[in-house]
Amino acid sequence: MRSALGMVKDWLSQLLDVQLSDKIDLFSAQYKYTDTLLCHDDELEGRRVAFIYYLVPENWEAADGGALDLFSTDAETGLPESIVKSIVPSRNSFLFFEVTHKSFHQVAEVLSKSKCRLSLSGWFRGPPAIRPEKVCSAEVISKQQAVDIEEEVFYKYISAEYINPATLSEIQETFEVESEIQLQDFFNTSVYERICKDITSDDITWKRIGPAVKRNIEVAELDTLPSSLKECLQFLISDAVLLTLSNITGLKLHHLAPDSEDEDEPESKKSKTSANGSGGGEEMKTGTVSYQVRRWSHGSYTLLHDTQMEQQTECTLEAFVHLNCDSWDEKQGGYTSYVAKGEDEELITVEPRRNCLSLVYKDAEAMGFVKHINHRISETDPPCFYDIALMYHEIEN
Repeated sequence: MRSALGMVKDWLSQLLDVQLSDKIDLFSAQYKYTDTLLCHDDELEGRRVAFIYYLVPENWEAADGGALDLFSTDAETGLPESIVKSIVPSRNSFLFFEVTHKSFHQVAEVLSKSKCRLSLSGWFRGPPAIRPEKVCSAEVISKQQAVDIEEEVFYKYISAEYINPATLSEIQETFEVESEIQLQDFFNTSVYERICKDITSDDITWKRIGPAVKRNIEVAELDTLPSSLKECLQFLISDAVLLTLSNITGLKLHHLAPDSEDEDEPESKKSKTSANGSGGGEEMKTGTVSYQVRRWSHGSYTLLHDTQMEQQTECTLEAFVHLNCDSWDEKQGGYTSYVAKGEDEELITVEPRRNCLSLVYKDAEAMGFVKHINHRISETDPPCFYDIALMYHEIEN
């Protein structure tokens, strides 16, 4: 006697005109409050038809969340664009779709605190659908050279303890072991409180950045930032800060920072540097910086993705300054996790902290993502927080 799944397989084969094999993948899935499955396409070798059989309560409603969201795709890049259909779970219903290069979908976050989205799901296997050649567009990261700032601006922002050589030496010892550190009370308090206030200005234009298979974040248009935030950015990308970070991390971000291989050489063998920072008439370089000002609210996230894994080849120092994060809680998401390529275990986790400069040395084998921010953040005041994210690149030889 044929199994029920076997009969369904034969029916789907006839309906879709696809020869499906007898191998079927089947699993149960349970989604509770704030659970979600972010945008993906299900494309793995052998998967031909995806299916869901819903076992949700009879009274499941759209307001409970957990819908299956289907995305349109960009004709040129093949990446997901926007949600074009949301299918609300219904008890004892069977849903299926073909797995193709356009089958981008997600399970929307469950918003009910009392109901459980229970289902049986899986894939019928068969020959893959015909797919066009993938367009792999490299993501260009704009890098900026460090800038000069007035000495008074530097001292206006940075706490005195972080210009103490003894303190910097202790921090470097910790950083060399851990590859990450959070510098508490990094800014002078009055300055930090000012930028926390100004980041909420209605004059700032925020642009939502995708695609959903990579990220869902809001990024500020820099020319709309208040003057205090523009000055803060100038401080963070200044040659003075790059030299300070070189002393903290041991990385070559500034030409005045010693090369690690030169530390034990006699002074006579080291290149001479004049008082104005130039040496022997040669142009002295600093590292470059990439940065964004971001707003994090319900539904924000970044994901690890194939092109990120393929294109990441350099080591960087990543830094975060979190703003208005006093109400943040780990259960809301929004922390940054780093994992090694091909591994699931977290290497480092960076949590939002008030008046803190968080530093992480990310080598070419590590990748970071920001955990999806769930519905719990909607219950806090304000229902969002902000950060300044920077990537410092070492001087190229």
